[in-house]
Order: sequence, then structure tokens, then C-alpha cells
Amino acid sequence: MQLHKRKNGDAQQIYHYTIHSQWCEMGWGVIKDASLK
Repeated sequence: MQLHKRKNGDAQQIYHYTIHSQWCEMGWGVIKDASLK
């Protein structure tokens, strides 16, 4: 996932935020953030 590339506009951005929220609910949010940084 390319959170830093938002050339496709708000729709792409909303999609990424939705996926991120789902990961957080599953308890993987912190691990996912660490892997992206």
C-alpha cells in the first residue's frame, strides 16, 4: 500500500484510511505503522 502517493485524489485517500482502520480494529495498526516507517 502506498499511503504517501495520493495522486488519485480523495477516493484513493479514503480507501487507504478505511483499510488502515480495519487493520487497527484487528490489532495490527501499530505493527503496520512500524512497517511503513
